[in-house]
Amino acid sequence: MRTRHSQSERRRTRTLDRRGGALLAAVFLLMAPPAQAQPATDAGKPFDAYRVACAPQAVRLAPSGTARLQASLMPGRRQFGPGDTLVVDAGANQDVAVDQQYYVRRVLPGMDRKSGQKELWIHVHTAGWVRITEVYPTSALATVVHACDAFESGDLLEPFVLPTVPAPMDPPGRPDYSAPGQVLFGGDRRTVSGASNFMVIDRGSDHGVKPGQRLTIFRRLAGVDGPVNPIAEATVMLVLSESATILIDRSLQGIFVGDHVALHR
Repeated sequence: MRTRHSQSERRRTRTLDRRGGALLAAVFLLMAPPAQAQPATDAGKPFDAYRVACAPQAVRLAPSGTARLQASLMPGRRQFGPGDTLVVDAGANQDVAVDQQYYVRRVLPGMDRKSGQKELWIHVHTAGWVRITEVYPTSALATVVHACDAFESGDLLEPFVLPTVPAPMDPPGRPDYSAPGQVLFGGDRRTVSGASNFMVIDRGSDHGVKPGQRLTIFRRLAGVDGPVNPIAEATVMLVLSESATILIDRSLQGIFVGDHVALHR
């Protein structure tokens, strides 16, 4: 009997020790100082603003800028990244000046898969942005400030302005299904995307779209007049005249090119 009693006591003691240890660990976690926040970026700008600046855009006409990247200072290289110094084919004669910053963008026109004809929308891909460091009459040198993706010879330069991250509309409003828009594409012309990714829609300021506006992405069941099947929610981040870039906040399934968009009013 003493042996059984002793074994039982030992088991009870081990159980209490484990519970006590877990309780102490929880107390230590509560007493521990909060973790230091990670720096936003090496340039001190909000990370979200950098994400928005790198997001895809859609336009009807190709950007009108003429300045382009020509090469790096290392012969033979065609792709560039952070820390590289690049040659620009515009200089003082084109009003380029030291310390000016420029987006580096790539125009990606495509073909409609069904008709084989050129698409009406042009995808604008942002590779990153650069700062002018030296200027000559018809050329300049630029250093990469931030890279969203690889830079390529022939990429287009446009004046840089870091976008403001819009506050989501509050109250969020209700989806207006009466005049839906459509999803055009995702980053790098992806045809399917999901939560935390950017996509582009065919509605812009001409349609009353505003930064921070909420929207619902949906499909119709059983035909064009069938019941609404909401599949995702998103927030407008960038607005052009005929299109807007949205951030998918949450999704129940993959979002495809052609899915419907209901703006919240």
